Amino acid sequence: MKKLNSILISGEQIKERIMGTFEVHGKMGIEYKFGEIFATDKRLIWYISYPFRLEDFEIYSYNDIENVNIQHASFTFNNNISINVKWVNYGDAEQFLKKICDLVTQTKSKKQVHCAHDNQTWEKFLLICY
Repeated sequence: MKKLNSILISGEQIKERIMGTFEVHGKMGIEYKFGEIFATDKRLIWYISYPFRLEDFEIYSYNDIENVNIQHASFTFNNNISINVKWVNYGDAEQFLKKICDLVTQTKSKKQVHCAHDNQTWEKFLLICY
């Protein structure tokens, strides 16, 4: 994790993070990856750990996120790749996805993102953030 500090841009702050196993629906099918996703004030940084201490980072722009579904614990990028939170080891998936929705909303001034939330105590609603 020391490499994370070398990837952070000067002044970039981590707003929220989650660690666990993620299901990635991509062009090559479904993959399962273990790691940690950091929502910073500028971008998403995904630290992925593999067996034998191999590690990798994937960096995503908030402009590339088009859908955040809190009920299904997933978010989708504009290239049709979606990431579902499967098992959480650290953090709160709902709080993490709400923070992503807030950060995407702040970043996208003219584009829109769909943020859906459904909870047993709340009525189902669809929030379209501009």
